[in-house]
Amino acid sequence: MAEDKKETLDDIDLEAENIDELQDTQAPEQTVEKPMEIKKTSKLKRFLSTRKGKVVTVLVFVLIVVAVLFTISTTRYAIAGTIIKKNVHITVTDSVTKKPISDAVVKLGDQSVKTSASGVADIANVPVGEYSISIAKKYYKDTSSAYVVPILSSPKEVSTDLQATGRQVEVRVTNLVSKAALAKASIVVGGTSAITDDKGVAVVVLPADKPSLMATASLTGYNDKKVNVIVTEQTGKNNITLTPEGKLFYLSNQTGTINVMKSDLDGSNPTVVVKGTGNEERNTTSLLAARDWRYVALSARRDADQKGQLYLVDTKTGALKIIDHGDANFELIGWSDHRFIYKVTRNNKKIWEAGQNALKSYDADADKLTTLDQSTAEGTSTYNYRREVIGITYILEGKIVYAKLWDAGNHYLYYSPIGKKDSIVSINPDGSGKKTLKEFSMQHTAYIDQKLYEPQEISYRVQVDNGVPSFYRYEDGVINSVSNTDEKFYDFYPTYLVSPSGSKTFWYEYRDGKNTLFVGDKNGKNGTMITSLSDYSTYGWFSDDYLLLSKGGSELYIAPANKALSADNQPVKITNYFKPGINYPGYGYGYGGI
Repeated sequence: MAEDKKETLDDIDLEAENIDELQDTQAPEQTVEKPMEIKKTSKLKRFLSTRKGKVVTVLVFVLIVVAVLFTISTTRYAIAGTIIKKNVHITVTDSVTKKPISDAVVKLGDQSVKTSASGVADIANVPVGEYSISIAKKYYKDTSSAYVVPILSSPKEVSTDLQATGRQVEVRVTNLVSKAALAKASIVVGGTSAITDDKGVAVVVLPADKPSLMATASLTGYNDKKVNVIVTEQTGKNNITLTPEGKLFYLSNQTGTINVMKSDLDGSNPTVVVKGTGNEERNTTSLLAARDWRYVALSARRDADQKGQLYLVDTKTGALKIIDHGDANFELIGWSDHRFIYKVTRNNKKIWEAGQNALKSYDADADKLTTLDQSTAEGTSTYNYRREVIGITYILEGKIVYAKLWDAGNHYLYYSPIGKKDSIVSINPDGSGKKTLKEFSMQHTAYIDQKLYEPQEISYRVQVDNGVPSFYRYEDGVINSVSNTDEKFYDFYPTYLVSPSGSKTFWYEYRDGKNTLFVGDKNGKNGTMITSLSDYSTYGWFSDDYLLLSKGGSELYIAPANKALSADNQPVKITNYFKPGINYPGYGYGYGGI
């Protein structure tokens, strides 16, 4: 028993020692872990209390909130829609014909657009989100559908058919002059509208209980037109022609006096711009239009006590302004842009007095008159005088080119030499850059004949003191001697009418007793025949797109400049007009003088 007790005590002691050892080994671990936890917590607290820590805290919070909100579709689109916007493409067609429907109103969110001639509505910058698309047009059933503009993918293209509630009517629109189809023309009829396609065709839906309705057709660059549209599904029943915008100015003596008139290019809306006074003379009254028809020059004796009067008509306002007047005769030459060039012969000057002849330029924009050149003279009588005369004058690409000729009384022809020089001169329309290009010395006589050989070239035949003629040509600002013959010089050379842009010319040639009309480049080359064996003659241009033709000296027509006349492409008559008794062949830079 005593031994048992001892063992038991020993065991107890051993366990106690083990416990002590266990405590000895665990105690250090506990004393290490607790300070580390405290240290880590302290560092985190210190970091979060810093500025950087606060920023991190806010960002983490925002990310958590955004993540939560993006799980809800309403808030997801509201947030993304402020940043992400996309374009939506919608096509609307007729449910039966499958043709595009133009001018249908398409609404998506707070945006509303109309479909084009091809039935397309493109709505730009639509915020991503959920919407309802509604489409409406008069005489069609309205429609609406749900639509989503997605965040990640491209928006779906929408194709919608509308069901017509009325009768479908085809309308075709063309250019009256060129006969070409007109795209994007607007047709407004019966409270609805449509736009023509590339073939000039539009389909409008109209109430079936009406036999016809009044419509308005319009297109930028053309005059509006009111027409009666027949409500029928048959094609070819509603053909509308539109007249290009613009006013044409011409002379008319239909009232018994010679008036300046204007009308649309189809002759409609004729209006008196300048009413004649009754003093106008048939043989001297004439009208020349600037190439862009911004101004026209009128030579007319409107006051009985004035021998000569030259006026400017402002085609925008219709205002009449005096350019020049007096005891003189005016010879109209033409327009260099908005500067009008003309010659004056003063009746109150003696033949031996300087200034009897003058060449002038009038700037219509600035209302400024400039004397470009004038004649000199000397002597005492019609027997004993020497004088200059300003000869035929041409306008060529911003240059005025003319001859100055001397003649004399019998004293110089028989007893003393003239001792002067004829010359060919050029000058700018504003009076600058005057230059003598060529001079010809003579003893008694000299003759300078001239012809516009090509649109920008002049051919000269010069004969001094009855000698052998010599020939010259003006080209690119210089005079050069050329070989030529009288026969070639006296050939028929047409008057080349230069287009407003200066890039084209229009002329005619006599062939088999008739006129053959051509349109060519600025040099009168590469001509395209407009018509042959014709009674039409050249009159001018209206823009670079249309030709003005005259017929019988009293009828004015318009035709397209880019294609030949044919049975299907006949000129459109504008009006009858008064043809001046004076022609200005060869001037080229102005319209209405031949």
